[in-house]
Amino acid sequence: MEKDGREHMKRRAATVEHPFGTMKVNMGWQHFLMRGLEKVRAEMNVQMLTYHFQRVLNIVGIVAFKNHLKQRIAA
Repeated sequence: MEKDGREHMKRRAATVEHPFGTMKVNMGWQHFLMRGLEKVRAEMNVQMLTYHFQRVLNIVGIVAFKNHLKQRIAA
């Protein structure tokens, strides 16, 4: 880690810290509401699901997502 530590931290800051910052600021997430590893893991999974769904909607767009759902339902 002494040799490559700075590079690892730069990569981590670029990939991992952004979702956590977004969840904290935009979603008002400050701390886990549940206790216990299993419950905290479930809470984190819901947070990550909503984060990724929000990203999909931002990238694809709501209209395109609705059209995709209509095509899937019709099939």
